[in-house]
Amino acid sequence: MKESGRLTGQEAEAWVKEFAKRTYILSNNQYPLEGFVRLLESELSHRFKNGRLYIYKDLPEGNVWINDILSGKNIESIGEQNRKDLSEYLMDKVVATDIIVELRDNNTKIHRISIDVTIDPGKEEDKLGRVRGKPEKSDPPGYNQNTNLPAVRKKLGIDKHLVLILNSDRQKLPNYDYLLTELFAFANQKPQTKAINLLEVPEHRCFKWKEVERLDPKKMWDNYSKGIQGKDKIELANQASLRAIRAGYDRLAITEMLKHDPQYQHLAKYKPEVADNYPKTIYASARKRLELEKAKDPTHQEINMQALKMGRFIIHKIGKEKANGEKVAPGKLLTMRQNGDDLKIEATSDKRVVVEYKAGSLKGNPTSAELEWLKGWTKAIKADKQQSVQKTKDPGFYITR
Repeated sequence: MKESGRLTGQEAEAWVKEFAKRTYILSNNQYPLEGFVRLLESELSHRFKNGRLYIYKDLPEGNVWINDILSGKNIESIGEQNRKDLSEYLMDKVVATDIIVELRDNNTKIHRISIDVTIDPGKEEDKLGRVRGKPEKSDPPGYNQNTNLPAVRKKLGIDKHLVLILNSDRQKLPNYDYLLTELFAFANQKPQTKAINLLEVPEHRCFKWKEVERLDPKKMWDNYSKGIQGKDKIELANQASLRAIRAGYDRLAITEMLKHDPQYQHLAKYKPEVADNYPKTIYASARKRLELEKAKDPTHQEINMQALKMGRFIIHKIGKEKANGEKVAPGKLLTMRQNGDDLKIEATSDKRVVVEYKAGSLKGNPTSAELEWLKGWTKAIKADKQQSVQKTKDPGFYITR
């Protein structure tokens, strides 16, 4: 993207998406595509119909795939990228969402926030009214095509919706720290919908195009280790990591941050074989501490119990038994493993433990998106009364014959 001149609306969306990737807060619409299409047809039929009118310009076969889904045909053969592109297109055109981010508030609660990006300040009220479920100006009296938008977002596991207004002048975009601060502030506020107007950004907080704008691990370390007094070196690293986890950063970002810990740098110089495992060990320790803290919270334990019950149901219905007696249900988002009464639900991509029941003890830290994904699969399996699971129309799990 060039440094000077004016942004188009599409370029502004792409810029925000790149920002979310680089700051490790970008999420996806994790609701299974087939269920997503059927949800839009059922709950937002008018917006869904309008969104399909010009889909051929971006996805020439988009309407064919949608028709196949609605008629009950299997579309696994279209490939993961096409599935992702179709989901993103429908999120934009039907659910008024350009990107989804995940942020932790000051109480460690994760919020999934959908963002509608615009460079037209004149559309602020219209866009905000739309995401709140108010009718369009063009709707006839007594009719509201947006009525179910808030309910659909909730079913998709989205907690909040933000209209983000940016200046079309490339030199007046906010820098990453400034934009992150605004998003974290919204995550900590009570309103579920809001417009943030960033047309005017202080000059020293503007995005620097000539610099490679990226997440700065050194700056993270300086920020999250600041003010931790009277701690030994390992405890300092643990506390800094705990702060970063609560702020919403993922494992990769925090392990990179820990490479700027003076203790790591000392080990890298004198004991490199120990230094290699230092960031991973500290991160694991901080994550475990956070989960132990949450385990004392009755509300959080109830969430863990809900996830465990759904996991037991799913693996009972579609789990594949291995030679060692373990049952496994490998999914695109979550993978479940059961051995006797013990059950573990892991994030498929990085093996993060989402929920684990072992030797009578229950622990975990499922996100709202992961809970919604489990709920969606539980409903899909319960609804599948006449077909075998291998023929399910919803490929949220990799089912092997």
